[in-house]
Amino acid sequence: MTHSEKNTYMAVTIGPLYRTLEQARKIRELWGASFLFSQLMQAIVINIDAQSTIFERLLPRYDANAVKQQGVGLFPDRLFLRIKKHSEGNAEIESILNRCLQIAVDSIIYDPVESDVINCYIQTYGVQTQLSTDENYIEKLNLLLDGAELAQKAGNAMDFILAKYLKTALPNFYTYAFKDKRKQFETLAEIGANDLLKMAIDVDEFIENYREDIGTKDEIDFYVNLIKHLQEKGQQEIIQRMRQYHKYIAIIHADGDNLGQIIRKIGNQDINLGQFSQTLFNFAADATKLIDSWGGMPIYAGGDDLLFVAPVCTEGKTIFALLDEIQGAFSLAMRKLELSPDITTPTISFGMNIIYYKFPLSEGLVESRNLLFEKAKKVSGKNSIAFRIQKHSGSDFEAILPNQLNTADSHWRQLLLAAIQKDSDAFFRSTMYTLSQFENLLKPIISDKERMGCFFDNHFNEAIHKSIEGEKQRQAVKELLYEFVDKFPDTDVLKNAFALLRFIQFIQTDFQS
Repeated sequence: MTHSEKNTYMAVTIGPLYRTLEQARKIRELWGASFLFSQLMQAIVINIDAQSTIFERLLPRYDANAVKQQGVGLFPDRLFLRIKKHSEGNAEIESILNRCLQIAVDSIIYDPVESDVINCYIQTYGVQTQLSTDENYIEKLNLLLDGAELAQKAGNAMDFILAKYLKTALPNFYTYAFKDKRKQFETLAEIGANDLLKMAIDVDEFIENYREDIGTKDEIDFYVNLIKHLQEKGQQEIIQRMRQYHKYIAIIHADGDNLGQIIRKIGNQDINLGQFSQTLFNFAADATKLIDSWGGMPIYAGGDDLLFVAPVCTEGKTIFALLDEIQGAFSLAMRKLELSPDITTPTISFGMNIIYYKFPLSEGLVESRNLLFEKAKKVSGKNSIAFRIQKHSGSDFEAILPNQLNTADSHWRQLLLAAIQKDSDAFFRSTMYTLSQFENLLKPIISDKERMGCFFDNHFNEAIHKSIEGEKQRQAVKELLYEFVDKFPDTDVLKNAFALLRFIQFIQTDFQS
């Protein structure tokens, strides 16, 4: 093929994904909505592949065996194709795609009435363009799809009620996702109390009774019933371990940073694009396992794009340890690509919204996504965690933490490790009070280590600060401030520091507070 010859490319996306996710009121509905779109895309891919004389699937690339029994949707919402048969007109191509969608819907929806509703509700967008062999089709098609999605139709949203549809669809989804493994979705309260339930005697009996009750009664307080169960089993020591954070759960969005530069560099090299797509697919599968082992619930894992729900703390570690593990898995995946030196190694950012277990799930979901795209990805260099805690009382606080300051040996994680092992600690209360009291004094000297050292010597000189443990924690707080100044100078260092200390106070707060 000469330089002037062109290929015809096409991209297809399905929706409305996020509008559907926002209908979810329970974890099983959130998972089910995500799994629906992943299953639809997988079925479309299978049927497109059967039309091999017309289409060549370029992306996504995936391992068919790895898809099975993952328990989460692994297919992205975009499909990239090369059209082989140039004699096919646009109308014929659209007709073939519509047939593929219909077959996909019928293959996973067993109720004809529901199938018709889904067909009316699901929106497909297809864009097509001719490009020369040296043009980057992924980049061009993504721009065209972005424009098509902005002009999307309202659709028959009123005809599609997610909860009603999932009543019949979920059992089929469970069978496909988990095969013969017994699987019931935890409530938000169960996820928040994950580490307590692991220690409880006869916990399966308690959970079964609780779930039966919430199906027949208007309001059942999970924690009142858990305390009663633990008292009956003589497990007072678990009750003593209960903290405020057990009533909260973390909703987390994650997304790779600067992946576009790899796509631009690879261009139309199908072999390299295939390797890149397969690498992201493998990372998603690995991240799913990490989230499962933590006691979380993966909702969606499409390449570098993750959505999951997890407990705030479990087994002596906080949620920041899980984010570090996921970041490490992503870094390892990127290193396997053996990128050329002129490409900055991609990173991953997180938006984490920690909400009370009775807080509306849909609102928590929207805020988590906003934290990712409007906060974490807006800072210089990205590669960050933007988190917010929305308290039951109505108050909230948030911070942005660079991933570099969230490694296992970082001062931040040392402070967390010390804090989670203790009850409410006077050291952290006094530290937060002192820093906030002298905020105006600290702002002009925050980047001067010598003057900051004098400040800490003069204002953290009580007995609680001079103990061996107090001196260690005082030094860790000071070094954390220094690290923020050195590595994250464009952010409000004191605001972030206050929020991090408030998180420590949050995980130490007594359950009844």
